[in-house]
Amino acid sequence: FWPVLMKTLTALMQSLFKGIVADYFKKKAKEGQKVNTARKVVDFFGLNVRPAELGHIALGALIYGAAVYYTAFGLAWKTSALARQEVLVAMFYLVRAGVRYGYERKYQIASEYRFWFSGGLLCVGSAVLGNPLSTVGFELNTAKTAEEKTRMINMSVLMLFIALGLATVFFLLNQVYPTVFFQTATLACTGVALSDILPVEPMTGKKVWDSNKWMWAGLVAIVVPAFMLFNFVL
Repeated sequence: FWPVLMKTLTALMQSLFKGIVADYFKKKAKEGQKVNTARKVVDFFGLNVRPAELGHIALGALIYGAAVYYTAFGLAWKTSALARQEVLVAMFYLVRAGVRYGYERKYQIASEYRFWFSGGLLCVGSAVLGNPLSTVGFELNTAKTAEEKTRMINMSVLMLFIALGLATVFFLLNQVYPTVFFQTATLACTGVALSDILPVEPMTGKKVWDSNKWMWAGLVAIVVPAFMLFNFVL
């Protein structure tokens, strides 16, 4: 138990340090940037989908998928395994985008995902260190009032639980049908959930910490044990 605990705590400290570094550069990247409401919008079953944003999502998913693949396989090139990993991460990113589009439709609060070049480099670097960090992009929104900001925090928490829920599904599937794909899928989803609880801007953890520290503590109490169990213990 203790080796597992120490390994997990070490990984958490590494993630926190890298998150703080990412925080600094993300703030620089976001300075003066706002949601571009003038961009072309396509109505997709009532959701406002921005084709330009989908390009940013695809690029971010490509980098993070490759980082997760490298963590699992190193430099061993397996085209089919890499392709499966990339498709998985892309679908996961699209699910998160779907949640944002749903919030925009319901509450009229636009949000936009932006690929971040420096963050992509940081993601690759963290994968080399053994713990891929999902810093490939950041999200902007048009929330202004306290109520709107609270709704966006709730949305971020929802996306965290979606990541954790998918990780649970992949973990259970791996228990029944053990495969490297299910293992890397679990790693990818738990990695996002773990990054989301880090209390550094602009991650979910920072927003929740500022809004409700008890809620943040509750999320940590759920995500950290799940991360330990899924990736190190079981």
